[in-house]
Amino acid sequence: MLRSSRSKNRPLCHVARDPFRVRVGRVLHRFLLLQILLIFASAGFFAARYLYRFVFESDYFAVREVQIGNVSETLEREARRWIRARLEETGNNLCRLDTAQLRAELAAIPRAKRVEVSRTLPNTLIVQFVERRPVIVANLNGPCLVDEDGVVIGAIKPQAIRNLNLPLLTGIRNQACPPGDPIDQAGLDGVLQTAGFLLRTDPKLHRQIVEWNLNNRDEVTATLSSGAEVRFGNLHPLTQMRKLSAALQLRDELKEASTIDLRMRDQVVYTLKGGESS
Repeated sequence: MLRSSRSKNRPLCHVARDPFRVRVGRVLHRFLLLQILLIFASAGFFAARYLYRFVFESDYFAVREVQIGNVSETLEREARRWIRARLEETGNNLCRLDTAQLRAELAAIPRAKRVEVSRTLPNTLIVQFVERRPVIVANLNGPCLVDEDGVVIGAIKPQAIRNLNLPLLTGIRNQACPPGDPIDQAGLDGVLQTAGFLLRTDPKLHRQIVEWNLNNRDEVTATLSSGAEVRFGNLHPLTQMRKLSAALQLRDELKEASTIDLRMRDQVVYTLKGGESS
């Protein structure tokens, strides 16, 4: 059998191996590197655990002051009750407090129109309200305060109504309207806008109107402190306030009127209590 002469001259394959000392050094180097990584990982774990406990569990960030400004005592009292309940749940820790959830809970208070919640580390919680201001007392299932948006703020004791100097609203058909809900009835927006406008700009005329009424035909009337009934019909009452104010100032006989009709353009038609009309 013939063999190629080339196979006789081919060099044998030889694998060179590092010396034993080099191989041992390489293993030790990797082992030390692994130990260093484990030390750093352990240090990071314990540092993170310490930081977590310091931030979320220590007394350093305990809430020691709650600032609520420029609101009524009723709203502040109710807001602080909600805040205490939320802090008790979170362990009285400012960093753990969910401000978005607290803001949603405080915004659900009927007296709160808008609310912002912020924190000043390490110990102060700041709550800022835009409070609903009553412009009228609605006769629902008992007297209730209502703001200019028609939202029911809450019930009020009858003996406290006189101190508010707010007119009474009658003729509401849906009297089962809980606090926080708006009253929905035709003609109501005009009454509330007018009551709010007079409260801000014309205190004298505001005090003269003691009652607003929405009748079954959605027509608006008002009752003056003199007992006169002012008829607006389907007209927006705010558009007639200048005419009514001028008539009350210029015509002394209107103090004895039983009705004042503003439904005719550029005219004030009134009936005196004795029956005479003009």
